[in-house]
Amino acid sequence: MEWAQATSMSLGYVLVKGRSNKDVEDDVSKVLLICDRGGTYRKRSKGIKTSFSKKCNCLFKLQGYYSDSYGWRVNVIDHTHNHDIDDVYGHAFARRFSPAEEEWVRRQYYLNLNAQGIFDDLRKEFPNNLSLIKDVHNLLERIRNEEAQTIGNNLMQVLLSVLQQFHYTYEYTTDVYSNRMENLFFMHPKSFEI
Repeated sequence: MEWAQATSMSLGYVLVKGRSNKDVEDDVSKVLLICDRGGTYRKRSKGIKTSFSKKCNCLFKLQGYYSDSYGWRVNVIDHTHNHDIDDVYGHAFARRFSPAEEEWVRRQYYLNLNAQGIFDDLRKEFPNNLSLIKDVHNLLERIRNEEAQTIGNNLMQVLLSVLQQFHYTYEYTTDVYSNRMENLFFMHPKSFEI
């Protein structure tokens, strides 16, 4: 499936999974790949708002079958596209991180690199990656949220741990009765140099 998607992107088209079937062992045995512009827009609300869709009922379809004796085989159901070639740069599907890229970004995050540094190094490490800086920011936010849930901390506890981790100077006061934080002051370490 990755091969078909990479090949189609190199030609200016994006393939998405239309349908898939699993066998008894819960492994995918059949996959239908269609053009992302296949099908028609289905209006979901009854409001007056008009919306636009990139869907143009493109007919392109590939069917992939897996067998233990042959591995993956691909049948072309319809090879025609009824639209011009797209510029896949900036396309949401093309910007997705592969598992290897996501793991690489995680390792860079744990080395305390900032988002721009991670993005620049990502371009060097994976030249075919089409993600944008906002995709790196979103992934880093997801990593931080996963960390917070794993630790079981509330947002204030996470904030205090981040301040401590990055060597901020901070002070806070709490209410003596409720033990809730009332005031928080923090300062970046480089602020002392100014």
